[in-house]
Amino acid sequence: MRFGVRVVRVERNPNGSGWFLQTTAAGDASATTRLFDFVIVASGFFAEPSLPAGLEQRLHQAGDGLVKGVLHSSQYRGNFQVANRRVVVVGSSLSASEIAADAALTASELVHIAPHGFWALPRIIVAQASDSCPAAPDFVPLDVAFYRAVERETIGEVKIRTPGNWAKMSAFFESVCGGRRQLCCGSVTADSPQWITISDLYHQLLAAGKIRLVFGRVASLSSDRLRLLNSSEPIELGPDDVVILCSGYRPRLHFLAPDVLAELLQANQGQDDRQLNDTFCPLLLHQCILHPNLPGLAFVGMYRGPFWSVIELQARRVAAIFSGSEPAPSQAEMAAGVASELLVRDQRPRPQFPHPD
Repeated sequence: MRFGVRVVRVERNPNGSGWFLQTTAAGDASATTRLFDFVIVASGFFAEPSLPAGLEQRLHQAGDGLVKGVLHSSQYRGNFQVANRRVVVVGSSLSASEIAADAALTASELVHIAPHGFWALPRIIVAQASDSCPAAPDFVPLDVAFYRAVERETIGEVKIRTPGNWAKMSAFFESVCGGRRQLCCGSVTADSPQWITISDLYHQLLAAGKIRLVFGRVASLSSDRLRLLNSSEPIELGPDDVVILCSGYRPRLHFLAPDVLAELLQANQGQDDRQLNDTFCPLLLHQCILHPNLPGLAFVGMYRGPFWSVIELQARRVAAIFSGSEPAPSQAEMAAGVASELLVRDQRPRPQFPHPD
């Protein structure tokens, strides 16, 4: 265990097995290189903000401050930042609805731009008993209900869902909402990917007119206007308006050697940045942890979703394989896993999470 150390390079041992790590220590300008048998990359999926082209450098230089009224959701600290100001929130996932609901409490006006309809689910729901939990409490947190032990329809993961799968999911979300379709914000087609957010206030503020919901995708953003695709009317921005970009996060893997990154992305090295900007499924890995052409290298936490139990199981799996207490998957098995991950990345339309199952 070493603290105050930054990894600046991870590359294969050209003369055999293992990995060379180049590191720098705090206050030391020189780099140290060591050979390791195994490397586990646990820097996570949500390592740095994913920003529209042209804004990344400006926002990075600003730190936690505002750049002409624009900030990423990672810079949002509370609605005191936007008190008595007109606010435009861009995005349709969990952070967008939570920030929109919070900011609407102090903003003079709140405009929320989303590319499609979504369910605004409550944090606490009425529990449904199951065979594994017949004495369920009356009310439970939403994530407890979603991720408890239940009978599965299939043994393996359902990676590509059908219209029938989405229709069942839509019916389930409607049942979670007590059959109240007003908790569905905008138009949600039952046989297409279902998007959810979690907020106890969003739908109430929307109904009260404190949030104005506009559907569209941002085509361009300048200092005085925000233009949407499929809309002839841009949103004019005043000098005191605030635009909050809930545009998600991406991995930060600059320390991996270019040839290693190219294997993980299945792309030419010149395309690496483009693929890493894909906030849906940037890396192609077997079970999101291993690659057949990169023995001794594993990833833990390279998983887009708030499912901590999955990441815990990833850590246990990698520890078992690297310690020799469990056999590693075969080359054929890992290759098949990478191929199926490519199908996940290329599916259209994309769901909210690459692995919702």
